[in-house]
Amino acid sequence: MQYPDVLTFNQLLLDLYRGAFETTPWKAFLTGLKKAINADLTVLGLRKPNPINPGVVFVSEVVLNQDFGTLYRTQLAAIDPFVNLPDGRAVTLHEMIPSEKLKTLPYYRDFMIAKDYVYHMGLDLYAEKNLSVFMRVVRGQSGSDFGEAEKTLLNLLAPHLRNLAVWLEQQEEQSFERLIYGDVVNQLALGCIALDEEGNILSKNPTAQHILDQEDGLLEKNNRLMGQTDSVTRSLRQLSTPSGDPQKPSLLKSILVPRTYHEQPLYLTIRPGVEGAFGKSAIRPRQILFIHAPEMNASCSNVSLQKALGLTPTETRFVIELANGFTVEEIAEKFNVTRNTTRTHLQRVFQKTGVNKQAALVKFVMRCIASLN
Repeated sequence: MQYPDVLTFNQLLLDLYRGAFETTPWKAFLTGLKKAINADLTVLGLRKPNPINPGVVFVSEVVLNQDFGTLYRTQLAAIDPFVNLPDGRAVTLHEMIPSEKLKTLPYYRDFMIAKDYVYHMGLDLYAEKNLSVFMRVVRGQSGSDFGEAEKTLLNLLAPHLRNLAVWLEQQEEQSFERLIYGDVVNQLALGCIALDEEGNILSKNPTAQHILDQEDGLLEKNNRLMGQTDSVTRSLRQLSTPSGDPQKPSLLKSILVPRTYHEQPLYLTIRPGVEGAFGKSAIRPRQILFIHAPEMNASCSNVSLQKALGLTPTETRFVIELANGFTVEEIAEKFNVTRNTTRTHLQRVFQKTGVNKQAALVKFVMRCIASLN
């Protein structure tokens, strides 16, 4: 084999980094590598299978009408002789195991001979002493064993495979964080709508959809957010207009939206988007709009919150009502007690929680509810 030319190697790198976005992940990269290295089969593994984890394995083609990922996971992973490879350095199987000993292994009998995949080359990459990415390249009996040129190509790809593993891990962490944040926002009964630079709705969570479905105060029309009155619509437009200077993000802006069928208004707050690292085009979404409807109570077990904050049952009911947007006076009327009684509860809760302002108390309680949920 000759070294691949620069164009071929560059194409391999492009296909490698684009692979996660393909309909069949890394198909172009594995097919291109197979051609460049004159192999019969190429395999990319992002997580090695084990008895309790199916792993993540991609292959250039099916093996005798059977998905290689399934074949490797169910039959071959446990007997794969590529173990304890040097980090980031390609090795052939015949370098690792003498031919006579290799012929005694189940892997040789059940896969190498049975499937006519005799010559193997492997590359393993580790992160914190754990296998992070692995590659397997295979040829049949009609070919020859892999040499220094083929190993050099895999070695050149090694740092890019390592970068890919780091990027995928970051994406996985961010996806998990977004899922957690989304769950917290939903638990707090807080509507969340993402807007693009033109004010179009990019996405909304179920709470926001429920508020819009009521068509009371806010409406969705032609993928835009509108008020039931012209004055609210104008306020929304002003609210969702980004700061003219991208270097100086807008402060949080809020408005109240009166409603027809509810006595209390909707509370809207907009948070400007954060500019991405690669310029203006990286800003999506441009604005995040939070909607609080007081009647949609934040859910949490009273007992859990009582234990977490060290409150009495009465004090716990009181702070939950505060978190749901009711004033001290409204709470007194709701529970048929005097305002002085509710103010006494407020002072006791201040002492127990260590805060001395009502707004700070509400934030503290909401965070506690989110963490308990």
